Amino acid sequence: MNTATITRKNPLLSPTYPEVILHYVLKSNITESAVLGTTMHALCGHAWNANETNYAATAAASGGTANNVVCPMCADMYYSLPEG
Repeated sequence: MNTATITRKNPLLSPTYPEVILHYVLKSNITESAVLGTTMHALCGHAWNANETNYAATAAASGGTANNVVCPMCADMYYSLPEG
């Protein structure tokens, strides 16, 4: 008797996480962090230093093949702000 076994990946057991989560930050905070080394705060509250930023990954987000995602909390807050 000849039987074939089919192996399937279970998506619940092997999730694909984004390589980079992109956040919305005020331009002035980015500049200050890069120059003075202060902490940046995203709209969602996530905090980090410019020294920890992977600029190659963020540049790939605008046209590369990297697996990047915009933070949903930041996006919701950004689009709920009044224009101007």
